[in-house]
Amino acid sequence: MIQVQIGDEKKNLEDVQPRWIHEQLARRRRDNPSVCVRVWIQTPQVNFVLSTPDCPPLGWGGVSLNPREQEIFDLWKKRGLKEPDFEGNDLWAFLKQVSKR
Repeated sequence: MIQVQIGDEKKNLEDVQPRWIHEQLARRRRDNPSVCVRVWIQTPQVNFVLSTPDCPPLGWGGVSLNPREQEIFDLWKKRGLKEPDFEGNDLWAFLKQVSKR
């Protein structure tokens, strides 16, 4: 299961569309340039949360990643989602790639 949370709105991946991502980011950035996006990934091989830089800490972390989780984390970084100025297209591309793997 993959879920996407932008601000306080959370959706299952199958309910996420590019338009929703862009609308959420634009609306929230109008009010405040910092936007928190989290992607929750739970599969038999993966169980972790990825967060953009402006998210408050969840209070857990520091756990070693398994090879699959490391691969997903590397993709998160490659798509620029560790940067505060990430774009909606970056998030959408990441989600499409992760859902195919």
